[in-house]
Amino acid sequence: MKISLNWLKEFVDIDVSADELAYRLTMAGIETQAVKNVSVDKNVIIAKILSVEKHPNADKLFVCEVTDGQNNYKIVCGANNIKFGDIVPLAKIGAKLPDGEIKKAVLRGVESQGMLCSPVEIKAGDDASGIFILPDDAKIGSTIDEYLNSDSYFEMVITINRGDCLSVFGIAKEIAAVFNKKIKKEIKDYSIKPKNIFPVEIKNPEKCPRYTGFIIKNVKVGSSPKWLIDRLINCGLRPINNIADITNYILLEYGQPLHAFDIDKLKNKIIVRNAKSQEKIFALDNNEYPLDDEMLVIADADVPVAIAGVIGGTPTSVTDVTKNIFLEAAYFDPISIRKTSRKLAISTDSSYRFIRGIDAKNVSNIGMIATDLIRKICGGEIVAGAVDMYPIPSEPVKIELDTKKVNKILGTDIAVEEMQSILTRLGFSYSLLPTPYSLLVTVPSYRNDVKGDVDLVEEIARIYGYNNIKTSDKISYKADVSAANKMEKIIDRIKDIAVSAGFFETISYNFVSKEDLLKLKLKESGWEIKNPVSKEEPFLTTSLIPQLIKNVIRNLSRGKEDIKFFELGRVFLEKEKTLFSGVVVGQLSGWWKEKPSAVDFYFLKGFIESVFTEIGISNYGFEKNAFEMFHKNKSVKIKISDKTVGHFGLFNPDIKSELDLKTDLYVFEIVLDELADFVDFGKKYVPVPKYPSVKRDLAIEVSQNFSADEITGVIKKEGADIVSGIKLFDFYEGVQIKEGHKSLAFRMTFRRQDRTLKDEEVNSAIKKIISQLEKKFNAKIR
Repeated sequence: MKISLNWLKEFVDIDVSADELAYRLTMAGIETQAVKNVSVDKNVIIAKILSVEKHPNADKLFVCEVTDGQNNYKIVCGANNIKFGDIVPLAKIGAKLPDGEIKKAVLRGVESQGMLCSPVEIKAGDDASGIFILPDDAKIGSTIDEYLNSDSYFEMVITINRGDCLSVFGIAKEIAAVFNKKIKKEIKDYSIKPKNIFPVEIKNPEKCPRYTGFIIKNVKVGSSPKWLIDRLINCGLRPINNIADITNYILLEYGQPLHAFDIDKLKNKIIVRNAKSQEKIFALDNNEYPLDDEMLVIADADVPVAIAGVIGGTPTSVTDVTKNIFLEAAYFDPISIRKTSRKLAISTDSSYRFIRGIDAKNVSNIGMIATDLIRKICGGEIVAGAVDMYPIPSEPVKIELDTKKVNKILGTDIAVEEMQSILTRLGFSYSLLPTPYSLLVTVPSYRNDVKGDVDLVEEIARIYGYNNIKTSDKISYKADVSAANKMEKIIDRIKDIAVSAGFFETISYNFVSKEDLLKLKLKESGWEIKNPVSKEEPFLTTSLIPQLIKNVIRNLSRGKEDIKFFELGRVFLEKEKTLFSGVVVGQLSGWWKEKPSAVDFYFLKGFIESVFTEIGISNYGFEKNAFEMFHKNKSVKIKISDKTVGHFGLFNPDIKSELDLKTDLYVFEIVLDELADFVDFGKKYVPVPKYPSVKRDLAIEVSQNFSADEITGVIKKEGADIVSGIKLFDFYEGVQIKEGHKSLAFRMTFRRQDRTLKDEEVNSAIKKIISQLEKKFNAKIR
């Protein structure tokens, strides 16, 4: 949010530098940065358009004659929002803009002596839709740099719980509290008496607790005065017309969204209701939106005319010929607005504030401030009275505060009188309770975020100053920083390995439906959310696989065939755990000399082994898997020192069919908390062997019930200290192999570090190995 220093000074005296103000607000919890003024080349000046004619050789171009008060210039321009008399920024030949230097050019046979600029081209805003139209009283011939830099500005990041700070007035109150100043201009209490000046019916008071409306007749719609245009432009908003500009101005100043209807276009009445299924609305952003019966709308007797709290409709909008205005000021339920905004993928300045909560108490007063401003700027007459439907006024929140508890939590010795002063500065009122050191604090209507005594403790702490709270020398609890740092290092290393192997990281919500867990044969969640983001996914997940598979399905449906996804995230079992999970589909990329090959079990096995190697785990093994989510013969569980740390393999074909997937999925999931103790980032130097090795191949036929890893383990054990390497180089099932069996071929490397091996030693070791394989696996030598 961008705010003007001069605007703030209208509400509170500020006698510190911009940087000091930004620092103090940041330390009080409002992240603030003083914005360095826009610097625009001095060759960009303010000019007036003398004529606009069609380009003789191009349908979409115009030839304009402009003047800076001394010289005239011929400019070729493609924007269609300009006309005779407009005041615009002119970049003359030689002007240096962010995208390059302006040079003389010939466009379709017509010489152009410069360029007319949009706000984005001179970094004066984000609007690139047309030329930057300046107010009529902008001084022709002066530089645009002088015009833009007559004030200082701040960029503020407001946390979602502080909706009260999404306005100039809200920030001014924070400044007053931090610097112990008085607010110079409070919101006036107009004590408006409700009057039926226009028929209004609220059919859903839960989603619309308060609705007010004002009528102004015989207004003159046109451009806004310079001061108003400047304020909007400098805060990042585009001027539209004086009515719309006033509603936006009040939104910035007081945080109250407003909407103006052309009352002559409304059919008989206003109804605040849920939309009907299949209803649609053509909105002010020139898009048509389908509505459903969970969305709150403002309707007339026939159709929706606005999506409540989000965006207005075009048919009843204010235009140049509008004469009579119905001005809406309301309080809408934040959850309802958030759901509608998210469903329709619309985020507006109004919805942004409604979602974070506005001040229900002052809705009518701020509406009246806007009504007065419309009368002053646009003329007309205000109809006496106002619609004000507020059937159940909200009661102020009262919280009992134990001041001793405040000091105990903060580790401070703040006097009760200072706490009372801080609360008063923040707009809270209080009374003394009979219990010693206790206050009954009344929360102001605009502080929707303060619910309990710990919130009051936080308020006292931030105004008292976090830097004034001393750290005790006697620390009663010390976090295990080393363990946390080690886990961060493991995660960072794993991400690097996965990305280098061609994987893409996904980030998903930790929410899941019960049906998804059951379908994938995963453990059910014991944690249900009372107020879920989506009612379809109300549980905290026990695995990252459900969301990964949904991401795969989404990508497959959009034509993506080869997919390698991984995710690192928290799941919620008896305890929270950090998982490393992934899904692989399709083919591995080939190159000009080698065709792509399909992803298989052994690709995934190689990837898991490379991860373990890179993080220093060597004592791992693979055993037969009984996890129902996987194929029973093409998956394994990962074990380290008899502890199961994960699983990987081919996704269960039956579940795959239920999900209507046509391609094989290979899946893995590893519990990082379980393997963290085995990670060793240390590297050991091993000298190059001095003595030659002996290689022997061994092919055996065994039951499919035994894994290659189990057989490798026996070979290692029986080979004792002379087996330096074992590699499975062939696997076969089919002709000449008994049903239910498989053929495995291993290449064994034998070596001693202190001398050359003799054939007798190798032969003896092989005999031992064969004997144990026959005994333990009923293996047959091939």
